Amino acid sequence: MSLVGCGGGGGGGGNDGGANNGQPSPGGTPPTGTLASVDIALTTPPILETLPLGYINTVTVEGTWTGRNLGNGAVYVKVTDDAGATTYKMPAPQAAPGGTFQILLEVPASHSVVERSGTLSFTACGDANCATPYTGVAGKLDYRVLFSDIGEWETMGRDGTHRSYVPITIDPTRIEEAWEWTFPKDAAARQAMLTRPATIVGTVFVTGFNLTNDRSQYGHTLFALDEATGKVKWSFPVEGHALAPGAARGRVVQPALDSSAMLTVLDAALGKKRFTHGQSTANASTLVPSFYDRKAFFMGGDTGNEIRSIDLHTGALDWSRPRIGMQTTTLAVDGAHVYYHTGSELEILDRGFGSRYALITDPASDGAFVPGPTAPMLGSQGNVIVRSWHGATHTAKLTSFDIASRQWAWSTVDSYTTPLAVGKDMVYAYREAISMPLVHAIDESTGNVMWNWIPPAPSQTNVAGNLVATDNLLFASTSGAYSAWTWAIDLSTRQVVWQYPASGYVVISANRMMYLLADKPNLRTPEKIVAFRLR
Repeated sequence: MSLVGCGGGGGGGGNDGGANNGQPSPGGTPPTGTLASVDIALTTPPILETLPLGYINTVTVEGTWTGRNLGNGAVYVKVTDDAGATTYKMPAPQAAPGGTFQILLEVPASHSVVERSGTLSFTACGDANCATPYTGVAGKLDYRVLFSDIGEWETMGRDGTHRSYVPITIDPTRIEEAWEWTFPKDAAARQAMLTRPATIVGTVFVTGFNLTNDRSQYGHTLFALDEATGKVKWSFPVEGHALAPGAARGRVVQPALDSSAMLTVLDAALGKKRFTHGQSTANASTLVPSFYDRKAFFMGGDTGNEIRSIDLHTGALDWSRPRIGMQTTTLAVDGAHVYYHTGSELEILDRGFGSRYALITDPASDGAFVPGPTAPMLGSQGNVIVRSWHGATHTAKLTSFDIASRQWAWSTVDSYTTPLAVGKDMVYAYREAISMPLVHAIDESTGNVMWNWIPPAPSQTNVAGNLVATDNLLFASTSGAYSAWTWAIDLSTRQVVWQYPASGYVVISANRMMYLLADKPNLRTPEKIVAFRLR
């Protein structure tokens, strides 16, 4: 992975007439009687990243150097950790001809949850053993890396599976409110609204905008909030109609409609724009991308009429192909394939090249346009689960497809809303078109309802936000005319073990922080994010 931080710069020592402009002769020796100097500047931003346990990772650091009084001396770049830490495996000094360098750093695998931070120094020397160090300005690169067993909330439904499942056990008695942050609403605005957050180690990203009396939007802005305090680290104005952001591998991805930039990609640490991709119409059928490794997968083209894969760090297009249908959706992704629902079929594509692997007919759909955004979910049994809209009968059943056999597996009897959650062989979903909120727990193997839950407050008439499953709890949100609640339901007893007087979208970060977009009763325009510690 190639990450891009800030580094040192400035003038070097020696006399004014001896600048080498990065062109010494490889293998040469510096002149005697003069002070050779090399200044290093990094083009890689500070590293801010969450990495999975048990895997070796890499990062590419890029930079330039300027030398003085080098004569025909060579330049090698050496990397050290200022505190002597072992977060990165230090490579041998690397030759850097031509005034530029790229150094690949290996991140050894960690088998325990730990956060590491520090500073790397990049210095220059005249030989492969660095027996002859040069004076000059060193390049400095700060890093903060979390090795996590659960990963971050990267996109819609948490990650590329869209399961909204976090594999942790939570003690409900230890859920503690940490801070609140409210969108800085313009004085002339009637309301403000926040979109679904995304997280990277130490930071939560959320986009908000102002609403006028006629529901027009303006002032779309992406904010990076400190996970510990809720203070704004940086903000970035967004052109067009901003959608919910995504975050992965040290990058924040901000999609927008009616914009000259369908995607704006920024570095997570500083909020500096790295590149933009495409443009979009006001009604483009697209959502936040899904991520796998350093790639982003999304519905591109001006109208969302193409499926695209791009590199998160360079912006390079890996592949593109026309899509079937124009549902407002994003893709599910795993190590082999990407998946999406066309409206009447499930199409499965090769992740690396975009070629078709399978096209499976959905017997519960008739191809009608699905009202509202949706996304396929990768189940835990080698299956894909979709919401099958049938326009003629106005039903929205859940359907499961078996990936290996490329066949339909089952469809539910009842209709459901999205988003869903899938955890430990169970699908959790809100029933659709009934007078009170009702959650069904559905067997992932058969599609049969195993149990249900209704909120203990009779005044609750609507569902709100999403469902999030953990190993022992299910988070659900409901609202009524005068009250709104977020509930934690014990999956063993099916009883409420925690509640909070606001409803909305819930996300959980790798650092065990839970964020709630707090809605007012029946308003569904959250202006506030509330953070809770889960440990």
